[in-house]
Amino acid sequence: MKYLLTFLFLVLSFSVGALELDEARSKKMVAETGDGYIKAVDPKAKDLEAKINGERKKAYEDIVKQNGGKLSIKQIEEQAGKKLLEKYK
Repeated sequence: MKYLLTFLFLVLSFSVGALELDEARSKKMVAETGDGYIKAVDPKAKDLEAKINGERKKAYEDIVKQNGGKLSIKQIEEQAGKKLLEKYK
């Protein structure tokens, strides 16, 4: 389980859009949600929302595959959502 969360946050932290996402967060253009994805608060951030959420979905799917399906994608999304909400309160 620890490996899973570590891998998840490495993938999310080093995504191509990490700098854009940090900037959008600081400007309150996007918000983390409890389901492991972001929500665009500002319409200008809709493209970023789609990009980041697509990257996250792929990462979550990869984690499910690596764990042989022991955890569902919904479980992974919820765990990630909880951690991300805690991190970006």
